[in-house]
Amino acid sequence: MDKWTELTITTEYDKWIFLEKELYNHGFYSFELIDPRMDQIDNREGRWDFFDEDIFNDVYDGITVKLYSQEDFNEFEDLLQTIYEEDLGDANLTEIDDEDWKNNWKSFYSTMEIGNKFTIKPTWEEYSNVDNRHVIEIDPGMAFGTGGHETTKMCLEHLEKYLKPGDDVLDIGSGSGILAIASKFLGADVVIGTDLDEKAVEIAKENANLNNVEVEFIVSNLFSNVKNTADIIVSNIVAEVLVLLLEDIDKYLKPGGYFISSGIIEERAKLVEDALIKNNFEIIEKTIDNQWVSIVGRLKDA
Repeated sequence: MDKWTELTITTEYDKWIFLEKELYNHGFYSFELIDPRMDQIDNREGRWDFFDEDIFNDVYDGITVKLYSQEDFNEFEDLLQTIYEEDLGDANLTEIDDEDWKNNWKSFYSTMEIGNKFTIKPTWEEYSNVDNRHVIEIDPGMAFGTGGHETTKMCLEHLEKYLKPGDDVLDIGSGSGILAIASKFLGADVVIGTDLDEKAVEIAKENANLNNVEVEFIVSNLFSNVKNTADIIVSNIVAEVLVLLLEDIDKYLKPGGYFISSGIIEERAKLVEDALIKNNFEIIEKTIDNQWVSIVGRLKDA
């Protein structure tokens, strides 16, 4: 039976935003998050027209994060070093069987309605589509992007707003393929998703097949293997990588086209905004959700 390595990290609430940033910086985009405060909210009765701040005054042990890898623990080595150097939490490595991993992985995905048009549904759940929404079925595997993270939600909402039927779309850093698949549901013509991770590209292709949409997913380091131009480029990566991407974006984004970016921690938003302005963009929208930022820019006509 195949084995998996499970990394469990426990951190304090005020350190979580910094730990999350380091997870992304080290390339870990998919993880299980256990937050006892959310269970407390879910179990409270009554209406939520106003928020009782005392709900968070109870004592909890903190947030727990779990990551999984089919490789040995060396994949986590750099992350572990950062966690210890920055005092971001306590970490523990264990080996688990393949069947246990499959059950653990499924336990924290559930159906979500996002924006006005989308429902994201894991393949193993049932959903009654009474409101005629676009239902995207996702089998996330180890690829980032299930709709649940704030950055993915904001990108989906911006695609709803700015994508016109017939637009061509590039999804740079496509992960599970959810944003590229959503683009096809919204009427996009040619949609191409790229990811540096070969496994993520395989998962994205499988998800496109699940949803009966035609999307081309390719292995590419940002634009390195891209030949097409697009009306919209969407990228949900970290701020520093977005800045690199912007250096070449005018070769791939049509004049007047939109760049939808996210994966940006609030303290790094100005870095991306400055890069947008430097590369001839007009910033037309900035959205913040739980200290994560999504920025939409329009490439000015030459």
